[in-house]
Amino acid sequence: VLRAVVRADLLGAVARSDLREALRAELGGAEREDIVAFVYRQGREKADIARLSHLLAPAYALGDGAARAIARRAAEELCALLEAVTGRLSMPDARTALLGSILNRCEPVRRETTERIHKRLPRVRLCQPAADAATGAALMAREKWEDETHA
Repeated sequence: VLRAVVRADLLGAVARSDLREALRAELGGAEREDIVAFVYRQGREKADIARLSHLLAPAYALGDGAARAIARRAAEELCALLEAVTGRLSMPDARTALLGSILNRCEPVRRETTERIHKRLPRVRLCQPAADAATGAALMAREKWEDETHA
């Protein structure tokens, strides 16, 4: 969110956008100086910056170009990661659950990601998580090992 607003500013894009206005309301300003001051304030943690992701969905719903680009880019990265993992593990029919704060809390990113997965990885089955991520990784490794030892 911060990068998109700063980038638009640097490129001389339209100064007014729904995402910029939401950021202005959240931070008390949305100029480069305001954003830099927010990011580099002493004691600032990554989680403080990540919390700004809640601004994305409302701006996306209003058709904000920057918000839509952020959602598309995030979905593209997540889909590419899943493509790499399923390819590397030779698991084109993998079952996978969409987990993580951005996927759980931001409907546009979840929707864009789901659409990309269905188009690019039609054999991947999306499901609800059966356990936490560590348990899921262990189960996948065991399944892969069993397939290889019984082949």
